[in-house]
Parts: sequence; C-alpha cells; structure tokens
Amino acid sequence: MNAPHPSPRPRTGFATRLGAVLRVACLIGLGLLGSAPPASAAGAGTQAIQARERADGLPDTLLALTASRAGAAHAIYMLWYAGDAHSRALFNWYRLHVADLDAIGVAVYWIPLPTSETDVPDADCLDSIGAFARCNAPDYRADSGDALDTLVGNYNAWSAFAGAHGLRGVWAAWPSPRGWTGSANVLAGHDGSVDGAATFGLYLRKLGLGDLHPLLASLHTIAQPGVDGAQRLYVFWDPDCAYCHRDFLTIAANAAAIHAANPALGIRWVPLGVLRPGSRAKAARALAGYGAMARDERGYDDADETGALSAAPGVDPALAREESENRLAWAALTGGGGTPSYLWTGHGAMRLTPGSPDDILHFLAALH
Repeated sequence: MNAPHPSPRPRTGFATRLGAVLRVACLIGLGLLGSAPPASAAGAGTQAIQARERADGLPDTLLALTASRAGAAHAIYMLWYAGDAHSRALFNWYRLHVADLDAIGVAVYWIPLPTSETDVPDADCLDSIGAFARCNAPDYRADSGDALDTLVGNYNAWSAFAGAHGLRGVWAAWPSPRGWTGSANVLAGHDGSVDGAATFGLYLRKLGLGDLHPLLASLHTIAQPGVDGAQRLYVFWDPDCAYCHRDFLTIAANAAAIHAANPALGIRWVPLGVLRPGSRAKAARALAGYGAMARDERGYDDADETGALSAAPGVDPALAREESENRLAWAALTGGGGTPSYLWTGHGAMRLTPGSPDDILHFLAALH
C-alpha cells in the first residue's frame, strides 16, 4: 500500500489544460462543432441538483452530477476533466466517502469539462451519477465519444461564471457568505498519486465550516488505558513520527499519574499515515487496537525514525478505510498541521495544539 506524503501542489496549469480547451473553443467559434445545447439533466436527483445550482447562483445550463444527499448545508463544486487521472482519483475517493461527507452536511457536485476534442467520454456517462461512476473506472474506453457537445457547453457556462467570480484555474469552488472562493490545490505524495482524504480535508478547512465537531464522530480512535475520563483529547498519531513516538512512550509510562492529576481527561489516539510511503499501511494496521500501536512503538527505530509495523500491501480493507477517514478529519480539523497534533474537546470547546508540547505531562495536567 503506497502512501503519499501530503504536500500542497498547485496544479492550475495542468488542471485547466488551457491549450487543449482553447482548441475546443476555437472549433466552437469556427462553427465546426456547433453550439452546445443547454445541458439536459437526466437521472435521479436532477431537479434537486438544478434547484441547488440556482440557489447558489450557478447558470441553469451547467450540468452537474452528485451522489450526495439533497439539502446539505454546504456545497463543493468539483471540476472533473475528461481523461484526467487526478479527476478520476478524486471522484473515486468521493464515491467511497459520500456518507462521511453527508454526515457533516457537505454535498459535492461534479462538473464535467473537456480537455481536448479527442479525449471524450460517451454521452450516456453523463446520464446519472451511477453511469458517471462506471465511466470513471480505470479500464473505461469510450465507444463514440459523443459527449463533446455537452462538455463544451459546460465549459462555456463554467468559464463565464468562473471569470465573473475570480475562480479561474481552481479544482474546487464553493459559495460562502463572503462570495465564491475555491482552491487550485490537490494534495499528492511521494509517488505522485492523489491523496483524496487530505485533498478533501483541505477543501473542508478552506470552506470555513462554522462547526467541525461532527467530524469527530467519524474518527476511528484507540483509547489510552488508564486515562479514560469523559473530556476527550484526540492525538493525531503517525506510526513513523519521532515526536509521536516520544509522546506515546511518556504517556504510556505515566498513565496513572496523568489520571491522578486530571481525572476528567480521556486520551484517544487517532492513527493516520502522512510521513512516509508506508505510513498509511502501518497506521491502518495500528487501528487493530492498542496492542498493535504498542508493538509499533516498542520496535521503533530511532535512527531511521520508522515504526515497527509492516508497511507491506494487503491491509484489511476495513482498517484501510478507517485510516482514510482519519486523514480526512485530520486535514479538515487541523489544516494538515502535522503530527502529533492535540485536539482538546472538553466542555464543548475545540482547541488545537499542533506539534509536541515541550512538557507533555504539564500540558495534560493543565487541560480543564
């Protein structure tokens, strides 16, 4: 299981594929393709999607597709470029995590756009979100490529809207009380592959949700034995993180003293992998329980700064999904603030401390 190390990568030029799109636009101008008709919204949820677009001020001619629940408090509009591997990766991550986004009131709408006059899906790919998902499969090959008119129509509608709202070059955009904003970043890692969890987490952070507490319910955590009070402290932990290692050993060795100094405190470890290509696999294996975490830490290599759990592929799919959900929440709640990060949620508050405190025992005793 390869694991990208999330780092912001501006992809503005690549995302827009400007040269290719301009070639398509030139064909429109010459009348060789004809003008695209207004996008017909076929498939389940069409009226709800169009109503949401109108409410958000988007043009009626813009075709969008979603598997998200109607009536969400927040909307993210994702640009999907035909034939683009990054677009496919982000969409396929979304398909697996629709319920996670629904749970925090975020709907994602996909806007299909062209990259060239040759790399075009079949028109029936745009009939419904289910058909769109099938056409995002790695082995998909278009038969007729007859969706070009619809994609060009979407390009014209989006381009005019983006120009009017300062959204050129973005991958994702959303309305807010202050107007429209967006992001031109996709988070990728060591092997260049897209990290969907961290990317969407970044978008959620930028979206400026007033209350991110619902994300806490999506965390998959491991309780620290002996420190089990009702006021929760979430510790975002990477199995290859040297400071996480130091703090884990200190907390484990002093659990009784920590509880005596602050009986209300309950520590929950949140395993996730961001530091090395194998960190995600290790974090997923750590989610099997405290014993697995302890094995990683007992065998930690201080010289190489690597945990002892295996980084090999073949992780239990359920644990791999839990690790992915933890990374989504980590990115949104901390802004990708590194590991360890300490998120105190006692008494309804939410206070973030990025990094390892200088004196971890004093820090824990003072949390009230």
